[in-house]
Amino acid sequence: MTGRHLRSAISGGLAQLPAFDRLSPREREVLDNIVRGLTNRAIGQALGISHRTVEIHRAHIMRKLNASSFAGLIAIALGQQPAGRALHHGESDVRHDASRSAPPDRGGASGAK
Repeated sequence: MTGRHLRSAISGGLAQLPAFDRLSPREREVLDNIVRGLTNRAIGQALGISHRTVEIHRAHIMRKLNASSFAGLIAIALGQQPAGRALHHGESDVRHDASRSAPPDRGGASGAK
């Protein structure tokens, strides 16, 4: 069971990146359970450790994978964002083409009368 969900989630080759090699076996177990959607408390119960220890492992994982948020960690684990390329507050990974970059001007709010 260890790593099974994580391996399937990152089957796009992300597991080959050096960032994942830096995780300890326990950190990989914690990340696997995070990807499964378990809470810190549930992860702790499943692994026989306290939820506070899970929080510490999660912080180490985030640091090692350069994830600046929990959502960023999930994106890295699922292969939607490369490890080591963390999004910062207010930054978006969504790419827009020029035709969709701004909503059409409908008047009213622009102050034109």
